[in-house]
Amino acid sequence: MRLQLTTSCLISGDNYSAQAITDTEVDIRLLPKREFSDMLAEYPSFRQFVFDGFSDRLSAMMQRTNELATYSIDQRLASALLARNGFNPNSPLHITHEELAVEIGTAREVVSRRLKVFEKNGLIRKNRMHPEILEEHLLEQKLAK
Repeated sequence: MRLQLTTSCLISGDNYSAQAITDTEVDIRLLPKREFSDMLAEYPSFRQFVFDGFSDRLSAMMQRTNELATYSIDQRLASALLARNGFNPNSPLHITHEELAVEIGTAREVVSRRLKVFEKNGLIRKNRMHPEILEEHLLEQKLAK
């Protein structure tokens, strides 16, 4: 979401305090507002790149807002677990409760409580704090509710 905010601020001329967190070492170039505006005006390919990225992020944000308004926490959690399970079926999912919370748009404590309920109902087993799916078809049923 920060990308579209910073892009929006650059286009509108508003100030925005930004920060970046990376998992690996990166090279970065900071553009002053004036240089950014000049590049937008002068380079059609740069302008298209900026607006394509802005459009993609705005679409993702709208989809996420719709999911938050339409689906229950259990449905979003089941969906996230099933999606992760597709990467390496029959093994613990290497995702923390915090990462799941961010992914489904809720608090870590909510995820922890709902995972306990999933475990109590035999849907998952917590394996060193990483969930392992036991009954994939029951999780899929949660999505249909």
